[in-house]
Amino acid sequence: MLGSYRVARLFTSPVRASTAVVVTALYPVLFVQSTLVQLDLAVAAVSVWAVYALLTDRFGYCVILCCCAAGIKATGFVTGISCFAAMLIDYSLVRPRLFPNITLRRLILYPLGLPLVTTGAGMVLNYVVLNAAFGDLGILRYNLSSLASSPQRLFVTAVNRIWHLTGHMGLWALTASTALPALRLYRTWPSSNATLKKFCLLTASFALVYGITFTLIGGAVLARYVLPATLLLLPLGGVLASLFLTRGFFLVTPFVISVFVFSLVVEPPYHTALEDGLMYQKFITLHQKAAQKLLADAPRERVITTWPATDELSKPLLGYVDHPLSVVPVPDFKEPTIAEATATCPDCWLFVFNTEFVPARSGFRPGDLLRRFSPWARGQSEQRASETLATTDLKALRNYRLVERFNFGSNFGSIWAPIR
Repeated sequence: MLGSYRVARLFTSPVRASTAVVVTALYPVLFVQSTLVQLDLAVAAVSVWAVYALLTDRFGYCVILCCCAAGIKATGFVTGISCFAAMLIDYSLVRPRLFPNITLRRLILYPLGLPLVTTGAGMVLNYVVLNAAFGDLGILRYNLSSLASSPQRLFVTAVNRIWHLTGHMGLWALTASTALPALRLYRTWPSSNATLKKFCLLTASFALVYGITFTLIGGAVLARYVLPATLLLLPLGGVLASLFLTRGFFLVTPFVISVFVFSLVVEPPYHTALEDGLMYQKFITLHQKAAQKLLADAPRERVITTWPATDELSKPLLGYVDHPLSVVPVPDFKEPTIAEATATCPDCWLFVFNTEFVPARSGFRPGDLLRRFSPWARGQSEQRASETLATTDLKALRNYRLVERFNFGSNFGSIWAPIR
């Protein structure tokens, strides 16, 4: 948040910069992610400071921060590529140049080269310590299984990424509110402040590079993967509204804040990750209840389940159990996967649950309309291949009985025991 404030403060007053930071902090995805230990948030914070370094002509600091982003997470090298792309566009197309002291050689060696070297060094360290260059193999398999492997899937993923950057969880309110200021900026672009031009170029570069990269190789389509770009779009919207909506700024701001708060507490009408809103709190409550039930009824039994329940049940440090339970991890809850796991371990218990937010059936679900478009329907069927098996479908499995079913809001789960 301090980085966002410092960026906004370059263009507007302390009060308006603080207001822009409040809007940024209330964006639901950022608000909920700040309560979780996700590396994407750290990469996003470092990315904001890297942009601030470029806006204040501190090229060396920017390079160091890009390397830090690459060191935090393997995909953090995209921050360096985003800075490189912005300065390459400036070097090739913009006259007069916004970064006049940056040569092509320095551009290739530092913002592009050093973060890639840092990523490579991290992979070597992972291989030495963990014997796996790409880190946790379970997470790697999860992401590889979610890659855009067909034109239809690529299309659906691209649309989702555009939505994540422009409309997701109330972001549409900011996009709509800054449309007029953006048009005014376009009309006055030649005479606009050079630092503002830099900020617009860098933000556009981050949005394009992060959007394209995580459409092609990002695996799971999660909004937090593009948070570095979103954390630039949010203060940019506040800056543009402050500069070009002088009288309307304090009318637009309460509207955007209201939409963000509403999106935070009210479940959206479309599929999304559970950790994008407060529905995650109900998901945690469900898992707490299920863990206590398993502790009481099956303290020494093996339990078939998937992540994150595998960690919740086997690691008391997380606070769900007071002693570890034996778990049999599975990649998903598709019926063939469950059938294979129960055949391998016929005495195991089962804990199944929804692994993503599933919206209630209503006339407001945009997915129901989009599925009438055949490429979207085919792409969605591929993307949802690992969607949670409905608990009622498990009745088709023989030799298992339902122990207890849990429902908290739109979250559901159930515990099954073998019939002996």
